[in-house]
Amino acid sequence: MGRALQVPVKPDVLRWARETVGTKPEEVAIRLQIETSTFLGWEEGQGHPTLGQLRELAKFLKRPLSAFFLPSAPLEPALPGAFRRLPADQRQSLSKATLLAIRRARRTQELARELTAPESGSQTQLPVGRASLLDDAAQVGDNERRRLGVTLQKQFGWDDNKEAYLCWKRTLEEKALIILELSMPVREARAFSLMDEVAPLIVVNGRDSFAGRSFSLFHEYSHLLLGRSGIADFTEEDRLTDEGKKTEQFCNYFAGALLVPETPLLQSSIVKSHPVDAEWLDPEVEALATMFNVSEYVITRRLLTEDLISRESYKKRAAHYESLLPPRIYGRRVPAKTCVRQNGAPFVSMVFKAHANDRITYRDVADYLYVKPKYVQRVGQVLTTNPAA
Repeated sequence: MGRALQVPVKPDVLRWARETVGTKPEEVAIRLQIETSTFLGWEEGQGHPTLGQLRELAKFLKRPLSAFFLPSAPLEPALPGAFRRLPADQRQSLSKATLLAIRRARRTQELARELTAPESGSQTQLPVGRASLLDDAAQVGDNERRRLGVTLQKQFGWDDNKEAYLCWKRTLEEKALIILELSMPVREARAFSLMDEVAPLIVVNGRDSFAGRSFSLFHEYSHLLLGRSGIADFTEEDRLTDEGKKTEQFCNYFAGALLVPETPLLQSSIVKSHPVDAEWLDPEVEALATMFNVSEYVITRRLLTEDLISRESYKKRAAHYESLLPPRIYGRRVPAKTCVRQNGAPFVSMVFKAHANDRITYRDVADYLYVKPKYVQRVGQVLTTNPAA
């Protein structure tokens, strides 16, 4: 019997497909059950994979088989927030999960752009406004809070951090902002945003705590207000460019001021009764966090911006909070609810509307939403009855 037919894949295409998901050559070799040197040879133009190996490679690297027949490797867009890091730090490797989340978000954004293309040529209304680094971040936060229509009475009435996050998220989604909820290592990214003039988008890390998600949501929302993509991670300030430092400070200040407005914070009985220049006790910080349905980290940051805590004490507390891993969230996985939560109600609605108007097929719906066709009908039911999922 003759040897299996080899497929002449361009070496740079192979390298692009592997590197864009953060996979090492030895990992590919193990998956294909070949020597690492054999695969490295393919990336150097020495030999080619068989069709069977290429199909397996496509599955492993999450690329359509057709991608391996490109004449050359396509240009890959810069990672979200890459502008803010120093050049030597911009190539910091990300895990496969994070890179796949970024790729999925970009595809969703492209699909949303296509599905919302105005047929009459009329301008679409963007779900976010505009801000500048020259603006007062706290004032922008107050303005956006009023525009979103969330009163303190409503916020104080939420039962816990989970309800708070879901309500904040639903409020933004009601403005047609696309919010995906995908899983990736929390240490790499708590959230990221992709700016676009037609379909701006935020991705929140589904592994983070609910309080963490609320802060990340508005941190990234602020990036969109500034008209740029961003990423909420653990990058230290000394590894950021001057522009990056200013941007992160603005976004952190904005998110904190929106979630914990100045006046109710300063007028709270806890702050009023706290002795001047005394160290803040854990029960005090926890009580404020519970009142506003935010994390202790957010409260500590707000105390710093209001000159109610020393920078040394803030740094100590912040380092402690950032060292804590978010609690694992367990629960039965329901495919239809998971689909709506991961893709966000606005995008799911957009896809179903396109199908109803015969612009896309039933299988397109499943493909766009990353769900099996047998669950599509149930997804529609969840969208109608419980869009917050």
